[in-house]
Amino acid sequence: MARRGHPDRFNRDDFACLPFQLAADKYAIAYYVVTRNMVHDWNSKLDPLDPARYDMPEQTFDLTLRNLRGTGAKVSAWDPLTDQSVPVAVLASDKNSLKVQLETVDYPRFLLLEESKPGPLIVTPELRREPDGRARLSFRTNLPLGATLTWGPWPERDRGGRAELPKGPFFDYRLPRLAKGNGVQVTVEQDGLTTSWPRWEHDTAGVLWQGPREASSSTP
Repeated sequence: MARRGHPDRFNRDDFACLPFQLAADKYAIAYYVVTRNMVHDWNSKLDPLDPARYDMPEQTFDLTLRNLRGTGAKVSAWDPLTDQSVPVAVLASDKNSLKVQLETVDYPRFLLLEESKPGPLIVTPELRREPDGRARLSFRTNLPLGATLTWGPWPERDRGGRAELPKGPFFDYRLPRLAKGNGVQVTVEQDGLTTSWPRWEHDTAGVLWQGPREASSSTP
């Protein structure tokens, strides 16, 4: 058992950072220390029935975010329980990262970011089986971008083939006959910023769960 002066875990080990993208250039990022003891006596001088007795005091954390335009970004922080702005300081920024200092408690506050201009997005992607058993991928981007496409067995999706698609806002690509359980991965890049679809390799989006013969037999 860890002694009080030598804990086995620190609050930095339980710091949560949960980003949500609101638009091509806007983010709301929840951050907090994940509470492991809801009734810890942070202020034992208060009455046990006083909720303030269990409020964790603010603690300062430095957070580095990558794959966003840090240079020129507008930054603020908001506490939803008090509906008040809370301190946030920008420690460093460059074209694809941002480092901030946050006053953090044990319930979610939100770091609000607006980039100086929109980043790359993949919009309305769709993978479908064609009547001849081949597959077709279509999607668009919010900016004129080139795209890298790979395909193969899920979840890696990279052992079947690869294609570099020329720059443009609209894409429609015919793939070979993908086996059952094969999927695609799309990646776009601009000025060092990247985005992909699907975002996570184990996401089942972009996977064909029927084989070519099954899909053909079910086509009216």
